[in-house]
Amino acid sequence: MWELYGGSWFTGSEAYGTVSVTSLGSFSDKTNSIIIIGKSYWTFYEGYSYSGKSVCLYANRHLSMGNQDLDFGSYPYVTSLGLSNNAIRSVRKGCYSKNVVAPLEVEALQMTNDTLVFAVPPQK
Repeated sequence: MWELYGGSWFTGSEAYGTVSVTSLGSFSDKTNSIIIIGKSYWTFYEGYSYSGKSVCLYANRHLSMGNQDLDFGSYPYVTSLGLSNNAIRSVRKGCYSKNVVAPLEVEALQMTNDTLVFAVPPQK
């Protein structure tokens, strides 16, 4: 699953999906941060129909609490992925880009209901 946010650090309007889409429709050109949930890799494109500049993203953290498991990857700034702000137009399940970017290292603090709270560890 992918979640897109209109603001950096997962703020602003949001859109999500579980399948490949050739056009993000009304959310095209509005993405500034991304969260990947689950074990699938996802490729994000600046062009429609899987064209243009691209980046492959994935989850790098696993969280287990009680009977709930969650794999996630956090990308708080699209510009740190080599893409422009507000430029993502299509998403494809799988890794189809030579540009593979690791998620930000974060520490999950808690997961309750549908809310995950996390923190960025201090830089070394």
